[in-house]
Amino acid sequence: GCHSKNLGSRWLRLSPRRLSTQSLSKARDAAKLVERKTQEEYIALEDGVGAHNYHPIPVVLERGLGSVVWDVDGKEYLDFLSAYSAVNQGHCHPKIVGSLVSQAQKLTLTSRAFHNSHLGEFCAFMTALFGFE
Repeated sequence: GCHSKNLGSRWLRLSPRRLSTQSLSKARDAAKLVERKTQEEYIALEDGVGAHNYHPIPVVLERGLGSVVWDVDGKEYLDFLSAYSAVNQGHCHPKIVGSLVSQAQKLTLTSRAFHNSHLGEFCAFMTALFGFE
């Protein structure tokens, strides 16, 4: 059956989606994709099914800590790119990971189609910090 959720003055109708045999087969095949691969296999997979809006360095990163990252073969690198400054505080910083887990246990992410309880305060803080009006 359908389930309804009250979203303030709006109602959202949720209905279970029936998957075709073909869709289930594709999902099972996709589940096989989580098997360990070589760097070349990871790159070929991403090239075959991903968007081509970037042309990344041919290294497949698996984990990071601070300014160090490791590829799927265990080779260690210093991360001088730091995700174009999005990770300039380092990978897996304990305070950031703690805040992320705490927030994700309450609300993971809101679409901009909704308001949330933090964006306005954050915008006000940033506006004041940079001296904007």
